[in-house]
Amino acid sequence: MIDDGSRVSEDRPEILLEVGYTYFGQFIAHDLTKDHSSVDDAWRREPEELENSQSPRLDLSVLYGGGPAISSELYENDHVRLKVGLAGSSGRSFDVCTDAQGARILADDRSGANFILRQMTAVFARLHNFAVEQFRGQTRSHDAIFERARLQTQWQFQWLVVNDYLPAVLNGKIHRKVFGPVGPSIQWNAFSIPIEFAVAAMRFGHAMVRPNYLFSLGQEMFLPKILGRTPDRGPLEDQFEINWGLFFQGAGSLGALTTRPIDTRLSLPCTICRQI
Repeated sequence: MIDDGSRVSEDRPEILLEVGYTYFGQFIAHDLTKDHSSVDDAWRREPEELENSQSPRLDLSVLYGGGPAISSELYENDHVRLKVGLAGSSGRSFDVCTDAQGARILADDRSGANFILRQMTAVFARLHNFAVEQFRGQTRSHDAIFERARLQTQWQFQWLVVNDYLPAVLNGKIHRKVFGPVGPSIQWNAFSIPIEFAVAAMRFGHAMVRPNYLFSLGQEMFLPKILGRTPDRGPLEDQFEINWGLFFQGAGSLGALTTRPIDTRLSLPCTICRQI
């Protein structure tokens, strides 16, 4: 399955997206699905025995956890704002928060799977905190401020999924069939996520992963560095701060890199990439 360059480009689907969509897709998948099955158990279980422990409603439970009353460790003392870490020597809030022992404070430990997803989680935490300040002057109730800020952040997230991510990733014919100009042409009798999606289908994003990324101009990162320090403790150093203009077109003045094509191949191992 490794892309060794032997296939001509005409054989590949011409769906090239900015690299940020790879990890936004991972963020979405984590918000929708979570299966606690072990590798040993997975092959023994029938589909109906699998349980999705995540809320499949695009409600950012991957960010909020159970809310301030249940997941108080995620929130500042006012139980309204989400904790965001001050990373590197610059003290900028581009990372998730860590505790006194350096462990990451996350609603879902998968949000620390790599440096990109980790910082994307921090972006949504800052977005929530911005909404908190927007509504703070409208009511004295901390509970009301939190709920309004959470709802607005959820709506913004859902808007991005429906109006940006899905049109970009889906085949145009499929997108028009599902969403259509007058509403969806496909009707579901019950709200659910097909087991095929929860377990496998969303993993098409693995094909989009590049062997290398630019976090900032002149700061090239290879996958082993992005993924290899996942167990490390403490905040990220300044060199790992992402310039999002390199990940999403329009997020800055820089041109964004593109993903690998969505196909059946994976990136070359990075040790080989350095030799080519």
